[in-house]
Amino acid sequence: MRKLRVALIIATLDRAGAEKQLALLARRLDPARFEVDVYALTRGGPHEAEIRAAGIPVTILNKAFKYDLRVVLRLERLLKERQTDIAYTWMFTANAFGRAAALRAGVPVIVAGEQDSGPKPGLHHWLDRRLGRRTDAIVANSAGVREYGLGHGWPAEKIRVIHAGIKLGEIEQQNNSEEKEEATPSPYPLPSRERGEEEKKATKAQGQDAPATHGQDARATVQLPEVPAGHKLVVTACRLTRQKGLIYLMWAMGLLRHTRCPVHLWIVGDGPERSRLAFEVERMRVEGYVTLVGPRTDVPAILRRADLFILPSFHEGMSNAVLEAMLAGTPVVVSDVAGMRELVADGRCGRLVEPGYPKGIAAGIFQALKYEDETRRMAEEGKAWVRQEFSAERFVKRHEELFEELARKKGLV
Repeated sequence: MRKLRVALIIATLDRAGAEKQLALLARRLDPARFEVDVYALTRGGPHEAEIRAAGIPVTILNKAFKYDLRVVLRLERLLKERQTDIAYTWMFTANAFGRAAALRAGVPVIVAGEQDSGPKPGLHHWLDRRLGRRTDAIVANSAGVREYGLGHGWPAEKIRVIHAGIKLGEIEQQNNSEEKEEATPSPYPLPSRERGEEEKKATKAQGQDAPATHGQDARATVQLPEVPAGHKLVVTACRLTRQKGLIYLMWAMGLLRHTRCPVHLWIVGDGPERSRLAFEVERMRVEGYVTLVGPRTDVPAILRRADLFILPSFHEGMSNAVLEAMLAGTPVVVSDVAGMRELVADGRCGRLVEPGYPKGIAAGIFQALKYEDETRRMAEEGKAWVRQEFSAERFVKRHEELFEELARKKGLV
């Protein structure tokens, strides 16, 4: 059987969920059966280097503005030159521009990837419906995204649910490595749910109370903030946008402060809401309870040391950060919305809270920290659930099967 040439098309290669999944798929598709090209319509980003390091060509098309239709013509030419068999577009910008280019280029198989169930303008829904009729398959990363699509006119027979994938082996190897390292305490350990108060006091007595980080990137070598003695560490890690509902999490922290709940929140990441969140920290006087950590490259290490992970988004498809937290055995509190509900198995593997409701978010955090036995049981079930349903191997295999099924229907193999 001849190799199939697959084009993976996305707007950017920034450090975000869809981009991470694309990079995972690009590097793991069987090279004996698939040749992969990656196209970023607007710009590259952190995932570009890892894709190139795997020997996969990456082309940046430098889309200059929102409706820069020249990128369609550039991509059309490249798809023709490379005799692309399958074009797989990710998220709305690539689904619009990329599918248009693939149709113009006569690419035999076109697949669109949908990662979110959030609101869209009417024009976007119209384009999705119109292009959906000429798309061979639409990959939704959760049943919630599928239901959202059905409600907006996506062709039901073309929707396939393929859950996000996570590299179980790599993360578990890191867990084992860190357990060995902790046998000889680091002079600058991260705050940890395993680290006792006596160790904290001993470390501080030695004048070594600055926590260290992991990795070579500058974002991982800047010292992490100190967590007040006796406080539980709650972490959220995401792009700082309104969708994530972080302002309501901030207000929830204000409520917990008034109840004297010993909890400290790290907000890991960057984005357009950062200045607003910084203003709220100061306005609400919660500096001792909330820290804007900024972007980091050692997020998995931070997640493994948190007492609790929280993501109060208004809508999500399938969050990589929540998956990583669950695999690390960290208890999670997430929004009661379609994709998140599926991720925590309807509350069996984590607590669900109403997004945009500070009292409910505060109660979710408080209960997770108070009822430790129940929370620990949920975390253990969550880890098993992630291993069962969200492995990178399962994610890649289901894509390979889909590509070959569609290629056979078009007589390509």
